[in-house]
Amino acid sequence: RPHPIKPCVKPVDPNLLFNKSRPEPKRGDPNLVCIGEVFNHRYEVVRRLGSGDWSTVWLGWDQKERIFVALKVSKETRSKALHEVDIYNQVNTFIEEDETEDSHSNSIIRMLDYFEGQIAGGINTVIVFEVLGKDLLSLITYPNGALTYKGIPIHRVKKIAKYTLQGLAYLHEVTKVFHCDLKPENVLLSCSNQEQMDGIKEVLERYMALKTDGTQPQSLTDDDVRNYLNISYEDPNAVKIIDLGASRAIGDTLYSVDMIQTLEYRSPEVVLGFSPVSTPIDVWSLACIIWEMLTGVYLFNPGDDKPRNPVHVGLFISRLGELPMHMTRAEGKHVQYFFDSHGHFRYQKYAHQGFEELTTKHGFSEEEAEEVVNFLLPMLEYDPNVRVTALDHLHHPWLQGV
Repeated sequence: RPHPIKPCVKPVDPNLLFNKSRPEPKRGDPNLVCIGEVFNHRYEVVRRLGSGDWSTVWLGWDQKERIFVALKVSKETRSKALHEVDIYNQVNTFIEEDETEDSHSNSIIRMLDYFEGQIAGGINTVIVFEVLGKDLLSLITYPNGALTYKGIPIHRVKKIAKYTLQGLAYLHEVTKVFHCDLKPENVLLSCSNQEQMDGIKEVLERYMALKTDGTQPQSLTDDDVRNYLNISYEDPNAVKIIDLGASRAIGDTLYSVDMIQTLEYRSPEVVLGFSPVSTPIDVWSLACIIWEMLTGVYLFNPGDDKPRNPVHVGLFISRLGELPMHMTRAEGKHVQYFFDSHGHFRYQKYAHQGFEELTTKHGFSEEEAEEVVNFLLPMLEYDPNVRVTALDHLHHPWLQGV
């Protein structure tokens, strides 16, 4: 059993970790990690990278392997954190046995280690990952370093889409896991991107200078940074799928369908309350992400994140037409709320929208728009049994030559 980490005894800079409006930190609060603290007698905390609803993420220095790592410190919700560890262990088992050169496992983040320890008197699970770059949301909102929502160049979207499909194909076909919360924040670029390389290089130079008592930051080459981050890939558009905390094994039914998928990327079978669901929900989410990368706006934005939101189904119909009758008359948890006994939508319908805005609003040519729509529609089939798989969609003409 791994050694527990020691409680944090160093003073915390409130300007670094907290906003003044935040309430007093609670027992086990992952925000109370201290810069310079050594986890598990091995991982030194260097700086904060980000945070989510259930955790904070920190850049750490692995004193044993002499590489930088990402440390995900969970809130004091042990069962949720250990479920995530179990999923990563399942995925890692397949990755370690996979010796093929063209393996799609490179598109899935790798868990390197995990342990439990005390933070602010609570028991927290810490998961150790490889260090990656910024997420797709940052790329969508800041494509040229300035805040904008105009989308990403189509040639780059194709490459990112292909890498993400490869990751999903590996999860679905090899590890028998589906993600359940695919969204731009959960797809990260590699650090081989030059802009990201330059940014993290500055952090590493300062850190290495401190570790060697240098008065001037060390000058690191790109190769040095790759070695310290344990990077072996070169494509600046390479991405990896992260955050398998909500993931489920195919066939698992021990979850609430109302508690999976982020609102804007939620599939029809989840909205209608069908259970169990499986891998097709991830394919739907990826279609929504690709549209967002191309245009800078959501494909479906129902606004109110609550079960049984008729706006969501109305937007589906506006974009894609009527749902098939066998779904509107099925025994989904929420079907009767949206559709009457004849399978007709109970609420006022929106005007037909389709995908015309690709040309009228977002500047795509007629040919480009047609190619995009032909690629997205198989991923947006209402019926999950008809929806294309990630593996099959890798052979679509839109991705050929990418």
